[in-house]
Amino acid sequence: MSDLDILEDKSKLAVLYFKSQDYEKALSTYNVLIHEIKSLPKSTIKQIRKRYNLQESAVVGPTNHPKLGSLIDQRAATYEKLGQNASALKDGKELIKLEPISCKGYLRTGKLLSGMNKKVEAYKCYQEGLYIIEKAVKDYGVSVPEKLFSTLKSQYRLLNSELKRKRKVEADGQTQTVKKVKRTTDPFVYLPIDVMELVFSGIPMNQVLQYHSVCKLWYYSLTSIPRLYNFRCKPSITLNEFIAGAKLFKKIGMNTFSKSIQQVKINQVATKQHLLKVVEILIREPGLSAKNLDLIDKHFNLQLFYHLLGKFGWKFTNFRNLQSLRLGINCSIKYGQALLNMFSNLKFLEIVVILPEKSSLDLIPIQDRIFKKLKDSEKDEYSLERLLLVNHPKLLNDNPSMISPQTYNPYPILLDKCFPQLTELTLVSFDFSTTLPQFGDFLTRVPKLEKLFLENNNSINMLIFLQMILNYRPSFRLKEFTFRESSVTTPTSLTEFRITDLQQFKTITKLDLYKNCLSVTGFLKLLKICGKSVKNLNIGQSNYISFTLHSERMIYLSDILKKCPHLNTLGLSDMNIDQQAMIQLNRDFSQLQNNIQVLDLSFNKIDGISLLQMFEKTLNVNSVDVIMIHGMEVSNDTIQYLTRKKYVKNVVFDKSRVKWQVFGVNSWVQ
Repeated sequence: MSDLDILEDKSKLAVLYFKSQDYEKALSTYNVLIHEIKSLPKSTIKQIRKRYNLQESAVVGPTNHPKLGSLIDQRAATYEKLGQNASALKDGKELIKLEPISCKGYLRTGKLLSGMNKKVEAYKCYQEGLYIIEKAVKDYGVSVPEKLFSTLKSQYRLLNSELKRKRKVEADGQTQTVKKVKRTTDPFVYLPIDVMELVFSGIPMNQVLQYHSVCKLWYYSLTSIPRLYNFRCKPSITLNEFIAGAKLFKKIGMNTFSKSIQQVKINQVATKQHLLKVVEILIREPGLSAKNLDLIDKHFNLQLFYHLLGKFGWKFTNFRNLQSLRLGINCSIKYGQALLNMFSNLKFLEIVVILPEKSSLDLIPIQDRIFKKLKDSEKDEYSLERLLLVNHPKLLNDNPSMISPQTYNPYPILLDKCFPQLTELTLVSFDFSTTLPQFGDFLTRVPKLEKLFLENNNSINMLIFLQMILNYRPSFRLKEFTFRESSVTTPTSLTEFRITDLQQFKTITKLDLYKNCLSVTGFLKLLKICGKSVKNLNIGQSNYISFTLHSERMIYLSDILKKCPHLNTLGLSDMNIDQQAMIQLNRDFSQLQNNIQVLDLSFNKIDGISLLQMFEKTLNVNSVDVIMIHGMEVSNDTIQYLTRKKYVKNVVFDKSRVKWQVFGVNSWVQ
């Protein structure tokens, strides 16, 4: 066992002593550890710092063992528990000297001084800490834990307010008798900021904004907790409303170490002119940096975005911390690779074409040197973890317009890039006729892929996709797989595949085959491959699978339940299930113990009597948490009876709904 392992074990032992309230043993252990570390020669300490991926010498302050500061802080906490505040204070001051850019020393020392009623000294301690840390961040770009830094700021402000009130009372006492100060029950006066964060984290943001008007203390304290806020604009927001919101969120963002807003979400601006100004503010306004940006507008597209970036000098300051980008645009995706090169920290990219307008390249600064570099630069790999690209169905290649850069692009983009960290991929309403080999090669470069969603894509059916998997042998293991075909093809029986093939599907827990063209034989073979792990299955509107009695395409529900023993969510919408088919379904349910918790029977030909029969006591069916029966003729009395008898906990029922697929809810097809 290495010296580092021994140190780690002793540290954990000391923590255990502390948690079990054996403070004497904890103190003894901390004394031994701190003495041993302080006895190490400087050369050894430098080597240890390297092993912790730290610089040999500290940026600010003396060079110490990486664990020394934490151990001294923990020993100070132990002294506090033993009532030895003088010793605890000594450790707190020592920690400040050893680690002048760590918040812990200032927080510990300030707390102890306040407890000794030395409020002015505590205030100066907090003030000193803020000055030194902010200077180090500015001069050396060091990283400081955001939560601790926010707590230090909050304690400084609270103590500053308290001292101001005390000075005012003392000044008034020189001319009149000092009145007895009324005790306050304000939680912000007594509770630390991290506790108040927990209290307010469950409150809707619109209510948090109302609490700003309680008093100045509440305003400054709440705005120092950035996690409570997301800049989500109301639909059709005006320019003045956006400017007012941006002003508030700039103030909130300044209380974070990264100086960033958590999220800016814009869903439609009032007019196109207002949109242009809003995007300009996002680019140019200092202090309006966002980690997550959602921008959806019928007037917006990538050409316009590139134009405005070029117009304002390609300023990326507000996008330096951008991790998630979600865009809703009005025409085909143009030069998508430029976005990857613009935003190097991007983890999630989602682009949805919400309108099928004709593309225009007039706005793109095609001759601009910086834009050329952005669109042509190639990296060996990109850091994306989630990629969602949704084309508009009218922009597929059966569109009457001629395909050109000035009309539309029906083909998927970015398939030539490498995303080794990608875990989730969604491609909807594209034409794969010219990109199948490229797509197969792309799949070999996403080894961590876990969720794959393919819907309404031309020139790629289930058979072609599975054959591609077999040929290219990607190394990923899927957990969720959705494949919804764009048109009806001949039934696919999967006779070309063996049970030992398609290892990429062995661990699937969610399988969505809505509108599939698998035959009964092909479907059951697929379940032989992945059924043991499947918990969520959707086979709605299957083209060659039916529950209708005496049909050539008939399948027994019992065969599905046998191959999927852990199934808890089952979708059977749009399957033309009638009352006779329900009788057989009831029999299948009664033959096998099952754990179906969510059952979707929407848009079938069954009535309330059939539903009641399913849950008769004579049947061996467990109670269902949720049953969905959208678009069916079922009376309210039947629904109430099902819930009153506790056959189901919740019935999801919408007579007005005209189809199962709803854009943005369970489908990306408009």
